[in-house]
Amino acid sequence: MRLIRCRYNQFDNSLGLPRTSFEHDLLVDIYIGQPSQGCHPLAFQLRWLKEVRHGQIDHSILDALNKLLQLANGHDLPLERLINHFLNNPHIDSRIQHSLQCIDYDDDPTLQHSLHHRHQDCYHQQLQINHDIGRIIDQFISDDFIKWIYDKAIAIYKQQINENDSPHAHYQLGYIYHYGLSSSGVDANKAFKYYRSAVNKNHPGAQFMLYQLYSSPKRSHTLSNYQHCYIQQHPPMTTTDPSSHDRLSSTTATVTTRTSCNATISNNNNSSIGQSSDHCHHHLSNLTCLDTHNITVNSATTTTTLPTLNDHNNDISSHRYVKIVDDIQLIELKVKMYVIAAATGKGYTDAYHQLSIVYDVWPEWRNAIHRLHSQLLEIISHGNQSNRQTQHQLADTYNQLGFLTLFLNINNTEVDNKKALLYFNKAAALGNPSGYYNIAEMYSLGYTTGIIIDQEERDMIIINYRCSAAEHGHHLSQFLMGLYYTHYQENLIKSSCYFIRSLQYGYAATLSYMTFYYLHGWGGVKQDFHRAYLYCLLSATANDYDFSITGKDNRSEAYDMLAYMHEHGLGVEINYQTSLQCYAQAMRFGNLQSCCCLAKLIEKGKTNIDHHLSHSIQLYKFAATSPGCVQGYANYRLGKFYRNNQYVQYYDQQLATSYFKRACHFYQQILETARPAQLYHMGIMHQYGYGTDMDKATASEYYKNAINQSQQSKNIFDLYYSKKAKKRYEQLNIQI
Repeated sequence: MRLIRCRYNQFDNSLGLPRTSFEHDLLVDIYIGQPSQGCHPLAFQLRWLKEVRHGQIDHSILDALNKLLQLANGHDLPLERLINHFLNNPHIDSRIQHSLQCIDYDDDPTLQHSLHHRHQDCYHQQLQINHDIGRIIDQFISDDFIKWIYDKAIAIYKQQINENDSPHAHYQLGYIYHYGLSSSGVDANKAFKYYRSAVNKNHPGAQFMLYQLYSSPKRSHTLSNYQHCYIQQHPPMTTTDPSSHDRLSSTTATVTTRTSCNATISNNNNSSIGQSSDHCHHHLSNLTCLDTHNITVNSATTTTTLPTLNDHNNDISSHRYVKIVDDIQLIELKVKMYVIAAATGKGYTDAYHQLSIVYDVWPEWRNAIHRLHSQLLEIISHGNQSNRQTQHQLADTYNQLGFLTLFLNINNTEVDNKKALLYFNKAAALGNPSGYYNIAEMYSLGYTTGIIIDQEERDMIIINYRCSAAEHGHHLSQFLMGLYYTHYQENLIKSSCYFIRSLQYGYAATLSYMTFYYLHGWGGVKQDFHRAYLYCLLSATANDYDFSITGKDNRSEAYDMLAYMHEHGLGVEINYQTSLQCYAQAMRFGNLQSCCCLAKLIEKGKTNIDHHLSHSIQLYKFAATSPGCVQGYANYRLGKFYRNNQYVQYYDQQLATSYFKRACHFYQQILETARPAQLYHMGIMHQYGYGTDMDKATASEYYKNAINQSQQSKNIFDLYYSKKAKKRYEQLNIQI
C-alpha cells in the first residue's frame, strides 16, 4: 500500500456546510492499494473528503491516478508500485509534482489512523516554524511538564468515574494509558479495561479504539515497531527530542488567537442572565471533579460481544497489545466496531474516514464490510418476523444499516439514498438518537434527492432533526446546537445549556467553550475562574471532535488560556514558568497570540533560564509576518521594543517608527471590528506620535471608544484594556 500526501481545495457549496477560512496549503493523506473493480482508486476517500473536509482534489490529479490504474490493470502490475515509479519520474508534470508527495509504505491502513487524535491529515493551514523559532520554543517545553498536565487530568477523570461512572472518563483514561501520555507510560491492559467499560456504555470513541489494542500474528512485531516510530515522528505533545528541530519546517497547526472565540460569540447584556445562572449551574456538580450533570437520557443499547482480559495472551511480545487474533477475525471485529462508531456520528471519531480508506485499498476489508451489510439486512428481516431483538437493538441495527447503505452508495443513486433515509427514520422512530442526527446529515450533504425544498427550508429541517437528536441524548448534536446558538446574542443561555448537556461527553471543543463561558460569565453561568481553569486543563488533554466540526484546534486555544490564567492568577496562583511552558505549547499547536505573549514574558525577564532579548525579537517578527490579527500587536510590540532606551544594544528610533507605522496601518484597516485592545494601542500611538502624527484629541477619542465598547461587554480581555484606556483617558483630559 502507498501513502501519499496530496493538496486539495475547499469548495464553495450551496448546502449550508461549515467552511473554514483557510484557502491554501490544505493537505490530506490518501492511500493507494487494490481498489474495487470499476472504481476510482480514491473513490471512497474522495467522498469522505467532500463530506467531512468539504474539499476536492484537482481533476488533473484524479485523471492521472485513473490512467495509472488502467495501465496497472492492463499489464498486471501493482498499482502502488506503478505510482511510486510515476512520482519519482523527473519528467512528471510540475502541477502533479507540486500536489503529490509519497510518504511511506504501510502494511496496515488502519494503523496510522488509530492515532487520529494526533494526526489531522494536514487539514490546518500550515504554520511554518523555522529552525531558530523551534529552538526557542523547545527551551520552554519538557516531557515532564506535558506528563504533569495529563497526570492532573487522570486524577479528575478518576474522580468522575468514582462519582458517576462517566463513560467519557473511561474512554479518556483508556486513551491516555493506550499511548502513554502521562507519567505512568503505556499500559495496554489498563487501556483495554477502560475502553471496554466505555464500550459497555456505548461510547463511540471507545468503540473505535478498543480493537486498536488487538493485533494479528504476522503484524504484531511490525506494527509495534511502526507505531513506536510513528509516535516519535508525530508526538501528541512536543518533547525536547533534538530531532524535533528537523521536523519544524513541516509543522502543521491551526492558526488561532485568543480572540477567536470572541468572533463567534456576541457580547451579552441580557437582563435575564443573572436569573438563569443558578438554573444552568444546577446542572453541574461540584468544582473539584468537573462532573457534568445528572440528566437521564434514553440511549440505544448496542449488543456487542466484548472480550475480557482473561483472553490476554501472555506470549505477546509487544506491550502495546492485549491479544493476538487471526487476520480475518481482526478485520471482522474492527469493521463491526467502526461501523457502530461511524453510525453513531461521523464527528466523534475517525471511523468513517478509516472505513473509506480500507474500502479503497484492501479487498479483505471490502468483503468484511459487505458481509456485515448482508448480516444487518438479515437481522432486519428476522426482526420484522419475531421479537428476538429488543426495541433498542432493532433501532441500532436500522441505524447501522442506514449508514452502510449510504456508505456503499458510491454512485449516489436516488434509490439507495431513499433506503438509507428510510432506515434512519425507522431508527429514530424506535428512539435511536443517532437516527435523527444522520437524517440531519443527509439533508446537510444533499443526499435527499427527489425531495424538492429551498435552502431556507432545508436549513430549518437540519436544525429540527439536530434538535431532536440532542433532546434524545446525542451529545455531538447537543454540542452542534450549542454552537448554533453562539451566533445569536439573545440565545447564549440556550447555547450554554446545550453545551452543559454535551459535557457528558467532554470533548475538547465543548470544554473549550465552557472555559470561555465561565471565564467571562456568559450564557447565564456565573463567572467562576476556578471552574474555567479546570475545564481548560481538561480541554488541553481531551480528545476532540473531528476538526471540521469547529474548524480549529481546541488544544491550541486551551494551552493559550492556561498560560494566560497562570500569568494573571485567574483561578490559579500566578506561575510564570508554567505560563511560559503553556504559551510555548500553544504556539507549537499554531497559536500566534501565544507567540507574542511568550515573547513579552521573555522580554520582561519572567523566565528563570538565561533569557535573550534576541529571542523576543525573533518571536515578535515571526508573528508580525504571519496571517491574522496578531500582526498589528506584534508590530506594535516591536515598535515599543526598539524605542525602549533601556535596551541600549537594540535602541533604534527610526526602526521603531517603521514598526509603529505598520501597526497603525494594520489597525486602521480593521477599525470597524476593532476590539478595546486594538483601540487602546491606537490611542497610545496617537498620544505619543508613535508611527503617526501626535494628536491627543484623536488619542482621547480612541480611549473613549475602547471604554464605551467594553461597557456592553463581559469579556475579561475587553474589560482589562478598558481599565487601561480609562486611566489614560482621564490623565489625557486633565492635560488637555
